[in-house]
Amino acid sequence: ATLLVPAREHFRNRLALRQPGIAARPTKVQVTALAALSGLPAARIAAALDGRVDAPHAFTDALRTLRDLERQL
Repeated sequence: ATLLVPAREHFRNRLALRQPGIAARPTKVQVTALAALSGLPAARIAAALDGRVDAPHAFTDALRTLRDLERQL
């Protein structure tokens, strides 16, 4: 999970630059806004931003989701 920390920080920095209105909101509101913007499921976004990553599949999915979200910004 420690490898995911820099990826999350990178995404949050990009979000602040490209969508400052969303970035300034609480995480729960960010998730809803990002789901509307990207078309990705809110649960997947929430897991990528703040969820526990206990399995390799969850780690990979979180990284993929962050990458996909960044492309949508």
